[in-house]
Amino acid sequence: MTHPPGSSTRLDHVVIIASTRRPGLLGRTVEALLEQTVPADLVVLSVAGTEDVPAGLAARDGVRVVVSERGSTVQRNTGLRSIDPVPDLVTYLDDDILLAPDYFERLRDVMRREPDVVLLTGLVVVDGAALGRELSPEEARAAISAAPESSLLKDIGGTYGCNMTTRGHVALREPFDERMRLYAWQEDTDFAVRCHAHGRVVHYWGCVAAHLAVGSGRVNGRALGFAQIVNPFHMWRKGTKSAGNMVHDWWRYLGSNTLRLGDRSRPDRSGRLVGNLLGFREVAFRGGRPEAVEKVAASR
Repeated sequence: MTHPPGSSTRLDHVVIIASTRRPGLLGRTVEALLEQTVPADLVVLSVAGTEDVPAGLAARDGVRVVVSERGSTVQRNTGLRSIDPVPDLVTYLDDDILLAPDYFERLRDVMRREPDVVLLTGLVVVDGAALGRELSPEEARAAISAAPESSLLKDIGGTYGCNMTTRGHVALREPFDERMRLYAWQEDTDFAVRCHAHGRVVHYWGCVAAHLAVGSGRVNGRALGFAQIVNPFHMWRKGTKSAGNMVHDWWRYLGSNTLRLGDRSRPDRSGRLVGNLLGFREVAFRGGRPEAVEKVAASR
């Protein structure tokens, strides 16, 4: 049953999308969500300004727009705070995700059948971020259509932030870490580790998605490289990442950005490498403040 925005009735399922400066992309993503076989009760668009939402979308039934300070963690938290009472299920999606038409239907079914599951991520059958290029909607739809039928449910240590669903009561207790600013590198891992205290975290192959990895509007390479170093350090200090995993992350990012420095077909590796070095300086001399990424992003 769908309840109107602003209703005091508890909602079954709410989707929260944080987006900035990508109104066309956001509009296409939301239109696809409204065509799910079992749509969510409400789609909350948490944006940095009303210009981030295409004309007419805010007036659609089942859509709510909230304006927030910029940054994915802040925007997600602002979106959740706009819902009272908290819904049974909260799905966090990137604005460049494409879901199989029955994604929500299968999601609700498995969450009913598995009451001890508190956080779920679906199967991303193709990911532009992993391929190093932006996917077209046609490529994404083809990959989703070709995905084999599966009901595999596997316990995992972390989730993929482009598509993840949690119980409402857990979302309320475990807000995203707002010190991890802008693109908030590894905020999904930090969130998943904290959710483990409440129940199972799983990867469900029955919910199929494709991640387009559209680059426009994203944080610059230098800021991302900074977050690749400082955010794992911040997570280690707060206890959501081991020292071994932190060091592994550092070498992986530093090595990848160095080895691919001359590959012009890849993302901004030179900017990321400079950001890595700035991140090590931050950790060594300034306490490892993840929020300092905003100053790095503003500098050119």
